[in-house]
This record gives sequence, C-alpha cells and structure tokens, in this order.
Amino acid sequence: MITSDSNQKLISARRKCYIALLLLGTLIGCAFYYYEKNYLSVVIDILGIKFHPNFLLYIASLFILGSIIQKYYEKVFKGAVVSTFLNDTLGKTVYKPSDKLHVDTLRNSGLFQYFNSDWGSDWFQTKYGKATLTAANCQLKSIESRGDKGVRVRNIFSGAVVNLKLSKGFGTKLLVIERHWGSDFFEILTTQSIGGTALERVKVIAPDFNRAFRVWSDDQITSRKILNPAFMEKMTKLAKETPFTLSINNNDILIAIEQEMKFTPRLFLFPLREEKARFEHLSRSLNLILSVLNTLQLEDKVK
Repeated sequence: MITSDSNQKLISARRKCYIALLLLGTLIGCAFYYYEKNYLSVVIDILGIKFHPNFLLYIASLFILGSIIQKYYEKVFKGAVVSTFLNDTLGKTVYKPSDKLHVDTLRNSGLFQYFNSDWGSDWFQTKYGKATLTAANCQLKSIESRGDKGVRVRNIFSGAVVNLKLSKGFGTKLLVIERHWGSDFFEILTTQSIGGTALERVKVIAPDFNRAFRVWSDDQITSRKILNPAFMEKMTKLAKETPFTLSINNNDILIAIEQEMKFTPRLFLFPLREEKARFEHLSRSLNLILSVLNTLQLEDKVK
C-alpha cells in the first residue's frame, strides 16, 4: 500500500511540521511575553487559579497554528498515499484532493430530498476512464425548529457519496433505492423526483432485485434497457455485501454507500507507525468505491 517514496514524503512532511510548530510557536510565545512585560500586566483569577490573559491567548494561538500545519500534512498525505494508490489501481490519474462535490448535485440526485444541513470531509477527485470521479464522506441531517420544544435533528445519511460524471449521458433519469421495512407503504404517500422532474414507479420482473430495491424513472423503456437481467443480478449481489443506492441523471451518476470513508491521516504529532490502521482503512475505503464502480460498469452501459 505505502511505497518507500510515499513513506519518505510523509517523513519529510512531518519533520517540516515539527520545525514549523517549534519555530513559529517560539516566536509567538516571545511576542506575547514581550507584549505582556512591556504593555500589559493583568492577572485573571478563575476558581482560585490565576492566569495571565496572554498565556490563554498563546495556547489558543498554538491550537490555531497546529490546525493550519495539520491541513498541510493532510494535503501531503493525500498526495503521497491516496494519489499513489489510485495510480497503482487505475493507472495514470489526474488527482485533485481539493475539488469538492457541490451540494446541488446531492439535492438534484433524488436520493436525499429532505436534508437541510450538510457536512463533508475527505474529498478527492480523479479521472476514472473517460469519466470524472468525485468521492466524499458525507453526513446529511434534517434540522427542524419546533418552537418552544426546541430543535429536532434527524440523521438522513452518513457514509460515502460517489459522483461519476460521464462524457456521454443515458438520456434518462433513474432512481434505484434500497427497499426497507415499511417502504412499500410510504411510497404510496411520497413522490420521487430528480432535479425537479417527477418520476414514475418502474416495475421489473426480477424477484431478488425487487426484494432489495425500488425503482423510479421518467422513461420506462430506457430504464428497462439499463436494468437488464445481468445488471440487476450484479446490483442484487453487491447490495448483500455493500448497502447502496443509485441515481442516474443523464450523465450525472450518484452512488450513496452506507459506509464511512477516511482518507485523512491522524494528527502529525502521533508516531508514523500508528498510521498503519489508517492506511488499512484507506485501502478498504478506496477498494470499496472501485468495487462498486467496477461491478456496475456504468460507463459501459451508456448508449
């Protein structure tokens, strides 16, 4: 997983982080000490413990400085580890760790119609064949004000979201959602849509598939061409191992996987040998994404 070149980049980055924290921390400390000695001499008493306000500001400054340095280390980690893994797995890739998935893409997918609070982390983007692949670890919530009763927070989704933008489109909108207990009753009361386009229920003759999923589309004929027996069999087998839902909005595909991804490293102050578990989780996360895409082979199904 971790090549010697990647390991050297991480070691070099950690040394730079240590030196930056030491030098900048010392300079900030000297500046606070000089300011307090010459311009300010105030003592704050909190529960019998006396503090100099500049000392508290110094601690806060170190925390902010450490956060900035950690961001640099995370960038090096993604470039040295994630990028190397993608290149080894997919061949030559264009890796963009800072590119993000727009919230409108999530809203227009039809998979998460009721969230009004979103938070994402561990973003990365790369080329996948002729398509552009963007992935993130997302937490979507619905926050409702209940007046005097306070605020109600509901967890809508927590896990990996993978967006695949194809060079050509399917020419239709298709929504494949996991079937849960009570979903047959609630689908009578709710309507499904993608990007504001209302969808119709699509019924297919595939017992195993119907036990796992429910399908909606704006084009019954095209949707049945996409959901051929071989494709439905792949989806059914994959769902037993990895719960997921699928949205196709012409050339914009979104896959939601109910499993957390972690592409960021631990705090740079931890010993590098303690990153082993994080490396293993990273490998599992990326392999999970690639296994879903390789199994579904969505790019090969474009007309």
